[in-house]
Parts: sequence; structure tokens; C-alpha cells
Amino acid sequence: MDISEIFNFAREQAGGVSTIQFPDATLLKYAQIARNKMSNALIRKVDENYFYDILTADLIADQNEYILRVAT
Repeated sequence: MDISEIFNFAREQAGGVSTIQFPDATLLKYAQIARNKMSNALIRKVDENYFYDILTADLIADQNEYILRVAT
């Protein structure tokens, strides 16, 4: 299921509204809000550093921890 199918499903669930009433750009804002809420809930449920690797080294003066995102 891609994002256009999700948008069409949302329009159907809202009573069959048209793309003129809710264009994709508007629905994308709501989809991003929902995605952020879900990822924040997931982070609260697991260790907050679950999605990051922490590297300890002295590469920059007075800084010895560098957070690297895990590739997905």
C-alpha cells in the first residue's frame, strides 16, 4: 500500500470527499503528524537510544560522544 492508496482510503472513510476538498498536500501534513506520533510512542516503549548507535572517541575538542543513525 503506497501513500496515494492511504490518501484515497482516508477520503473514503471521511464520507467520500473529493481530492478538491482534501488535496494530497493537505493529507500529507496529517500523515506526517500521525507518523511522528507513532514513532514517538515507539521510542517511549523501547530504549530511547534504540534507533541510534553511540560512538565514543576524541575527534573534536571537549566532545567525545557522537550519535550515528542506524541505517534502515
